[in-house]
Amino acid sequence: MALLEDQPAGGARQEAKLLALMKPLDVEAFAWQHANDITLDPDTVATLSYMARVELATEVYQRTLCTTRAAHDPYVSAFLGAWLHEELPHGELFTRLLAHQGHAVQDERQTWGMRLTLLRGRVLNTAMARIFRQHFFAVHMAWGAVNEQSTLQGYLELERRTDHPLLRDVLAAIIKQERRHYAFYSTMAKRQLDASAFSRRLTRFALARFWTPVGVGVRPRHEAEAVIRHLFPHGSTTAADIDRRVDDLPGCDGLGLLDKAARRAWAAAA
Repeated sequence: MALLEDQPAGGARQEAKLLALMKPLDVEAFAWQHANDITLDPDTVATLSYMARVELATEVYQRTLCTTRAAHDPYVSAFLGAWLHEELPHGELFTRLLAHQGHAVQDERQTWGMRLTLLRGRVLNTAMARIFRQHFFAVHMAWGAVNEQSTLQGYLELERRTDHPLLRDVLAAIIKQERRHYAFYSTMAKRQLDASAFSRRLTRFALARFWTPVGVGVRPRHEAEAVIRHLFPHGSTTAADIDRRVDDLPGCDGLGLLDKAARRAWAAAA
């Protein structure tokens, strides 16, 4: 039975439209002759390096999600394939820009550490999916919504700050795609959470107990916290804005995930 088979016809049309819009960015289409017009500051270099590695590692998350019942649904399966093909060029764009500036980014997808992460994710996801069935799909979709919203707001913050013309163009193109990714995950999460009180309880427990900032596990926590300090400085409302969007997910109000992550990041630097 497909997870989304009972959706209204309007929802099906909307989802087909979203899929039709999804297309990988052409890395060669950007004005690389301007890559060195402005030298990037060290904090931006560190943030882009982190983002590049995390975007390239999307393949790991996608593979683990494909081990669950969610991947049996034709629409979800189609989205996950299109999502991966959009995310990988994001990492390639950041990697290429950094290379022009003299900074190498290692692609860690074939390292033993990443293979271990993939294996651990597959085992855990398979086990949880067998135990909780469609309820675990709700956890995945809510988790994805939090991560996509965090990523989107991080890119928006970086776009607001930078005066590098090529980086602005790259971020503007990526942000359009990240908005669609967030729309998918949040829509799927709301649909699943609205349908089940148990899904709401399980998702709230999982996020409160186990959620970590995007990229932790792919990269060390201290690197994630440095990125948080860069993008969410003291006085910034970005973390609170993300948390308010998480509040919109049924059963997830008041978790304060990003506020807690930001406080921890700043405490680590004290």
